Amino acid sequence: SGAPREALHARVAFCLDLAEDAARAMRYDLLGDGVQLDDADRVRERAEAELAAALEEEMEDD
Repeated sequence: SGAPREALHARVAFCLDLAEDAARAMRYDLLGDGVQLDDADRVRERAEAELAAALEEEMEDD
């Protein structure tokens, strides 16, 4: 009978769906300070500002 195979397939499919849903629900902290991926523009702008400040500081030291 194919019942055990079908039960295993159903369990595997459930686990794969659960893992996929969990991965979609994750939010990644890009800078370690609570910034989420949906704030990517702000993260980019902040990184650019930090880089500009570091370059200015380096030029002042020279």
